Amino acid sequence: MPNKKSIGKMIIFLVPLAILYYFLKLRYYEYGSYEKLWLEDGIWEYIQFGFIIIASLIWFLISIKFLKTRNFLFGFLFLLIWLIFLFIGWEEISWWQRIFNITTPDSLIEINKQTEINIHNIGSINENIYIVYRMILIYTSIGWLILLGVKSNSKIKLWDKIRFYLDMIITPWYLIFYFVALYINFWTFGNYAPQDYEWAELLLYMWILIFMVRNYYILQLFIWEKESKITI
Repeated sequence: MPNKKSIGKMIIFLVPLAILYYFLKLRYYEYGSYEKLWLEDGIWEYIQFGFIIIASLIWFLISIKFLKTRNFLFGFLFLLIWLIFLFIGWEEISWWQRIFNITTPDSLIEINKQTEINIHNIGSINENIYIVYRMILIYTSIGWLILLGVKSNSKIKLWDKIRFYLDMIITPWYLIFYFVALYINFWTFGNYAPQDYEWAELLLYMWILIFMVRNYYILQLFIWEKESKITI
């Protein structure tokens, strides 16, 4: 009989498929509703913002715990990534532009595809952002396979020493479907509306949040049990 941890992993594994089914069905059968769902300043945009900000706070807590254990390499690395997440969060809501009714400068209107105060919609940056997404896809697609290979190879004697760090940076198998939307958007041909990218980002931010909660849990176990084996 499966334990609670296995059931939890399976639920996390299936959630993005349910979301994918819902939005694809809405897109092809009720496109008007689908289009309205992802309007600027809509509820989903702020949900995405909430996911990334909560994830960044958890990452900050992780970095502080690393620093307290005198692991300065990972401590400062995670602090840097925390700052990156904060930047992504502010970019998502255009640095509070519409909340405080800030007018976009003329110089930015000329180069920003959505005439907003943000960087990711500027000309060549916006056109090449897919490169970042593809790098994420490659990392998430093969990372867990590498991790599985290392675990199953008894000849790798360093495994016990590096296992904890690999667990902190490699996404597990049960999170891979949070990138299905990115596969559809970037590895198929066709014309995609901005709404398609919005829910792809929603799944991406859900992955980041779940991954951070998982990492915080792993770090807590590491601190509490020191040399004990961490399996999640």
